[in-house]
Amino acid sequence: MADHKRTTVRAVVTLTVEVHCTDSWSPDTSLQQVYEQARGSAIGTLRTVIACALDSKTTVGSSLAAKKLVLVGEPVVRQVLAEEERP
Repeated sequence: MADHKRTTVRAVVTLTVEVHCTDSWSPDTSLQQVYEQARGSAIGTLRTVIACALDSKTTVGSSLAAKKLVLVGEPVVRQVLAEEERP
């Protein structure tokens, strides 16, 4: 009987994503507050897109991503791991 092996390969890829924050601030808003709110808004947008992408019942994530996310630069493969499984 032949020895059947199964190999699983995984990769870790780093992406740089540009998020367009459409929040608005008054002229009296400090730059520190703008930075903090923009960071929070960007993280919230990205989390929403990822959550919606994982939920196959909604298209909100793809439409939101199309409006607010831009892939910047080239994806970088950081790690490749191959595991051989034997029966």
